[in-house]
Amino acid sequence: MRKFYCTRQRGAALLCCFVAVVFLFGVGIAVASSGGDTGFNKTADFIQRIVNFTVLVGALFFVLRKPVKNAFVGRSQAIQEKLAELERQKEEAEKKHAEYKGKLALLEQETAKIVESYIAEGEAAKAQIIEEAGKTAEKMQAQAKVAIQQEFDKAKAQIQDEIVNEAVIAADKLIKKEIKDEDQDRLVDEYIAKVVVA
Repeated sequence: MRKFYCTRQRGAALLCCFVAVVFLFGVGIAVASSGGDTGFNKTADFIQRIVNFTVLVGALFFVLRKPVKNAFVGRSQAIQEKLAELERQKEEAEKKHAEYKGKLALLEQETAKIVESYIAEGEAAKAQIIEEAGKTAEKMQAQAKVAIQQEFDKAKAQIQDEIVNEAVIAADKLIKKEIKDEDQDRLVDEYIAKVVVA
């Protein structure tokens, strides 16, 4: 790119010099043809003007050659330095882009890990709650069975007591109805004999 820029500048400079020479040559011809006495004088005057112009252009070329060249070289170097700086900035931007892209990927990974962690904690809490609920239900079931068994035993004992009482009452009625005074005396004597022997 630098060669292309330098060649283009050189071509532009040569084109400017050529246009200036043609312009001054045309001006010289116009002045020479504007008047005068003879054709020889006109030709001599024209040649003299051309020589003067050539000497002037040559002098200007030698005098301005280095400053113009330095100006073009300086401008070219400034452009090259600017391009190098832009290239360096581009590389830095690409590095930062890659760095931020890496950080973003790490951030996404960390986010995924955190989400997975929360999901795992939620599942563990859910399992614990279900387990505790199951244990509580089992305890309640066991307590209900014990309470039912107690109520059943209580009801059974109550029924048995009622049956025994009814049986005693019925037996008492039956005994009172069937037993006679002699049987009563005999039973009392047997009982006393047992108590005395004991």
